[in-house]
Amino acid sequence: MVIDNEGNIINDLGKENFYENELEHMTYYIGKSDKVIFHSRDEVDPKYIGIGDAYRMDSVYSIIIIKKDNKYLNYYDNRWDMYLFPNIKGNNIEEIKEKYNTDNVKLLFDKVHDKYSVPNDKVKTYHHYFYEVNADIDGEYFTLEELLNDPKVKENNSDIISYIKDYYGE
Repeated sequence: MVIDNEGNIINDLGKENFYENELEHMTYYIGKSDKVIFHSRDEVDPKYIGIGDAYRMDSVYSIIIIKKDNKYLNYYDNRWDMYLFPNIKGNNIEEIKEKYNTDNVKLLFDKVHDKYSVPNDKVKTYHHYFYEVNADIDGEYFTLEELLNDPKVKENNSDIISYIKDYYGE
């Protein structure tokens, strides 16, 4: 299907254009406004590659938001050398439910944006899905302001924090 920036379907390509094993998606952007989402863990049919200035979105991650009062669960990531929100590669709600042993998981919103990847030392286009998990998880919890007080977090993750602040109206 082709979806505009507001999420409106402007062309449905039909089931015959998708693969049978619909386990994860790939997002392709055509021009500056339209995106095509293919549901497959296999390669996309070559007839869809090379349309206009399309390119594969291969940095898809789900950000996991677990709150206690006004604090958010984070963990220290050695590759990034800073605290991050829990996350998984890809967008699979069942994987999140299994990881946290709960069905209390809901998709809040998603964002596509460019950001610098510290481990890869380059700017990448990310598609982040933000999920809220309602579960009692042990770990380190911080307010968003405490996270932003860390210069490295502020430099590399202020975009993620601002999306969360905006969503919760903080």
